[in-house]
Amino acid sequence: MWAAVDCRVLSLGVQNTPATSGLIALSARTSQPARALTELLDVGGPLAVVMAMRGAPHLVTRSELPLLTAALCPVTEQGAAEVAEVARAMRESSGGERISRPALSKAINDRVPDSLRDWCERCRSRHVREGLFRQATLQAGLELDTAAASPTVFLPSDVELAPSPDRDQARVELARRYIHLTGAVRSDDLAAWFGCKVAEVRETWSMLTEEMTPCDVAGKRRWMLTSDAGSLSNAPGMARTTLLPPYDPYLLGDRSLVVPEREDQRRLWRAQASPGAILVNGEIAGTWRHGIKRHQLQVTLTPFRAFDTAVTHDLEPAANEIAALRNAREVNITLEE
Repeated sequence: MWAAVDCRVLSLGVQNTPATSGLIALSARTSQPARALTELLDVGGPLAVVMAMRGAPHLVTRSELPLLTAALCPVTEQGAAEVAEVARAMRESSGGERISRPALSKAINDRVPDSLRDWCERCRSRHVREGLFRQATLQAGLELDTAAASPTVFLPSDVELAPSPDRDQARVELARRYIHLTGAVRSDDLAAWFGCKVAEVRETWSMLTEEMTPCDVAGKRRWMLTSDAGSLSNAPGMARTTLLPPYDPYLLGDRSLVVPEREDQRRLWRAQASPGAILVNGEIAGTWRHGIKRHQLQVTLTPFRAFDTAVTHDLEPAANEIAALRNAREVNITLEE
């Protein structure tokens, strides 16, 4: 078991959707109690939550923010210019102070050109495009206040981003980490993780070509890091029985390799509000959801196929840790047939 800040998954960042997912992912990999994990997110602590890959909130190591910021700068000239324009407006509007998302969105409206704003039916107004807004927060040096309830609140990061790493080299390093942790990938897997078109990772992919070895996995050509070729053939995986949050790093890569059955894939990966994954001895065996009612954590397990009731007992420690992270006093586990 690793200390939380040493977990290898933090080298990529852990998607924090819904909130606390990042800490649940760390809890599944460490023996540190919930209180110790939550303290890591204190203001100025070693971990932070930022809008990162695909514009989604990610739990990251604070010291990695310069690399992450450089790597996620758009590769197209127009994209980079648009993000830089919105990021500048965000820095000017926030003034280095704590600011809510609605207030920030309103404040930057008069500071950016009309070409960067779209009509929003929900708000009945024009504001910066959603994806562009999310991308720009990282470039503006803003992180999420994890102590805040709704609405979302941004804080200025205390990490010095200048001089920033070279964008191309930072992007290559992040891609290298993705390939290392995922094992064997294709360029479209990498593009999906970055949240961009395949054409936008071609240069990054080509810069890594000499470091990779082709391999055949389930009848498909993929590539792995040459330095990993010997160890991956005997890799034990995460041989635990536990609860993984939605979008956990264990679920990255080609979905058919993670969950072979197509119907099971559809149950695990939803267009919206995906459930978490039940991990049983290193294999994804079902999904789970949870909610809080009267200070009780209610966990519903839905196995892909019936499993021994002993598995439910083995999952209790994980459920108890999640309850502690959510400040729940009791746990109720329901097993669906």
